[in-house]
Amino acid sequence: NAFQNKRDIHRETAAIIFDVPQKEITPTQRRYAKIINFGLLYGMGANRISKELHIDRKEAQNFIDNYFSKFPTIKDFLANSVQKAKENGYASTILGRKLPLPGLHSKNKRLVAETERF
Repeated sequence: NAFQNKRDIHRETAAIIFDVPQKEITPTQRRYAKIINFGLLYGMGANRISKELHIDRKEAQNFIDNYFSKFPTIKDFLANSVQKAKENGYASTILGRKLPLPGLHSKNKRLVAETERF
């Protein structure tokens, strides 16, 4: 595990999503991977990622699709986290802190979508 072994997780992610050896990762590729890593975990979609990376939306969506094809367990984790939060009405941190998310049950679809990106 890159994080536990104090390796550069963004460089490793870049190597996987760009399909190049880590030694050949450019600063731009690492930056893209970092934005995608954090962006997807914080609920960014293709529109926001395209703005952050200064690329068009289609290219951003391709990055997202490629990322989730390479890391399917992350996609599953995110989906399961949202589902569990909907069932419980809150999300839990790794340390057990509960974050109430009443917006998940709103009739306002935009509020639900925003809350799902908790």
